[in-house]
Amino acid sequence: MSGGAVSVAKKGGKIVLGLKADFDPNLNVQVNGITSKSTGNIVELKAGSKGDWNKLANKPEANTTYKFENGYTYKTDANGRVSSVQADLKLEANDRNRYQQKVSGRTDRKPDDHGGHLIASMFKGPGEGINIVPMDKAFNGSGGEWYKLETDWKKALEGNKSVKVNIQPVYSGNSKRPDSFIITQSVDSGKPRTLTLKNTATGK
Repeated sequence: MSGGAVSVAKKGGKIVLGLKADFDPNLNVQVNGITSKSTGNIVELKAGSKGDWNKLANKPEANTTYKFENGYTYKTDANGRVSSVQADLKLEANDRNRYQQKVSGRTDRKPDDHGGHLIASMFKGPGEGINIVPMDKAFNGSGGEWYKLETDWKKALEGNKSVKVNIQPVYSGNSKRPDSFIITQSVDSGKPRTLTLKNTATGK
């Protein structure tokens, strides 16, 4: 079936959407019942949940800004990797996508990596691939530097303080695995503080 700027076909039991040359950049697209709005290189969308993930957020396009309904904003680079995420954190859980955590980074993963959330699921971080990158499991695990950072943010939110963050993954070449993260955080409208953590067991 086809029509207008979008073609729809069934391939291998899956529904495949194709964008034609006359594709209108200002378009509402519904995938798995989740509506996303595209305006040029800006996509407004809603995070999915178990059994109903937003496929548009699993494979982000290059040089695009993705704005989720909770205000979390992700920007991608020329390779479709997340170059920054900005969020006014909320202490509210979101579903985890175990599959996306398992495949994140694929061949660029290291043996001690697992799929880590840029914005933790306890802060309403999306479970889709756009929010997951390969992280050293000790770095992201209990007692690790990334874990400690998330714990500090959680305590601040539990104390009714606001927490705003900007996280910039830093990559080498075309790798999908960040070498490090530049984190700028502001707690309760305080002076922004920036730190850099390496994607290693020690964070250094």
